[in-house]
Order: sequence, then structure tokens, then C-alpha cells
Amino acid sequence: MKKMLLAVILVVFFAVSLAGCGTKATTGDANSSDGTAETMVVGTDTSFPPFEYVDPDTNQYTGFDIELIYAIADATGLKVDLKPMEFKAIVPGLQTGTLDVGIAGMTITEERKKAVLFSEPYFQAGLVIAVRPQENKIHNKDDLKGKTIAVKLGTTSEKMAREIEGATVKTFDNGNDVYLEVIHGGADALIEDLPVIKHYIVKNPDKLVVVSEPMTGDNYGIAVTKSKTQLLEKINEGLKKVKESGKYDELYKKYFGE
Repeated sequence: MKKMLLAVILVVFFAVSLAGCGTKATTGDANSSDGTAETMVVGTDTSFPPFEYVDPDTNQYTGFDIELIYAIADATGLKVDLKPMEFKAIVPGLQTGTLDVGIAGMTITEERKKAVLFSEPYFQAGLVIAVRPQENKIHNKDDLKGKTIAVKLGTTSEKMAREIEGATVKTFDNGNDVYLEVIHGGADALIEDLPVIKHYIVKNPDKLVVVSEPMTGDNYGIAVTKSKTQLLEKINEGLKKVKESGKYDELYKKYFGE
């Protein structure tokens, strides 16, 4: 009798423990593919609004990239297993095979092409400089010489900043920390993708201003582990379908306006 009671207690204990292991932020039931569909493990950085972030009202992962990858999955009969992580961990995850796909406002570069496959470009962006509103001596890349620049670790922003003569580069895992470093005076300027910093400025007026024209003509792509060529074909097929159906335009207007 004691053994049976102990067994019941252990079952209840493990059930409660497992229930407490879930994450607060969830994707919800965004993918309608059936249970027999192929599942792709997708890495994303949820600190990059409006492309990926946690909705404060619903506590779910959302954003342009998140909705796009689910739309692509629905269009091709795939399922998504979303894995939020720091941006710097996505490419290594694809290289080791712990991830199948990465979508996180990732610029297609020759260096990254050596490590992963890329889909057809799905978004055109560009790097710009942002400063505090009272800063009046920084207007372009040349003005950053000898300055302190805040950037997100592992990004094309970091790469550009490190090429600037005499600059001190401060790196952060989270985009919001980059902005706060400049706002609080810990850095003179930041380099960021234009749509991302514009979104932040709309949400946080009078904190930062963009002072440069786009310094690059970057294209974002969906990264795929090199051994998954058939999956890459499906993603490109799905992206094409999403654009042809008008869903892409719908998402663009939702997150960026006309």
C-alpha cells in the first residue's frame, strides 16, 4: 500500500514539474498544417521589433518575420517549431543541425553564405546612424571616427562599426540595450537597420533621431542549414505563393504601413 501511494505521489510530482517548464511566450496555434506535415525547427531573435518580438498584450511571439514564416509553412504544408534565441546563436545552430531554418531580419552576406543557404530575398533594408536629439555633430559615417558606437552583437551593424577608424564599439545581445546605451549617454551613436530603428522611434518619440541616409542596400533572407536543399526549395516556393496571394503585402502594411 505504501509503495502504491509513493508511486502516485511521484506521478503527480512529475506532472506538476513538467507543467511548470513551459515558456510564458508562445506562438499560439498559428500553423494550420496537419499532424503529418514536415516540421521545420526555426530559430529567431525575438528582440528585433517589428520583425520579431513578444506582444505585450497577448504574451505571444509575433512580428513580420514570425507571421511570414507561418504563412510560408501554411502555403507549403509545413509546420513550424519556433525556437527563440539570441541572434548570434542562429547561424551556429544551423551549422550544427539543431536548427533547420533561421529568420531574424538576417542580411544576406557573402560571409554568411559560406555557413548557410539563403532563400530568395524577402525584404530590403539598409543601415543608418541614430543619435540623441541634442547631438548635432554626427551626420554620416565619417563623423563616427573616434566615437563610441553601440551595436547588436553578430550583426552587419557591428561589422560596419568595427571598420570605422578609431571607433570604440560596444556590443549588446539585445537591440533595446543598444538604444538605451545611446539614450543614457554611454555611446555617441548607434548603427541599426532603418525599419527597425524607425519602429523604435515611433514607439519612443524624442529619444533618438536618424541622422544619415541608408549606408547599405541590404537584403534579408531566410537562412537554411546547408544540408536541407529540398527544404530551401519549399521555402522559396512558399515565399512565392505568399507574395502572389497578396498575403505578403497584407503583412507589410500591417507592420510598416503603405
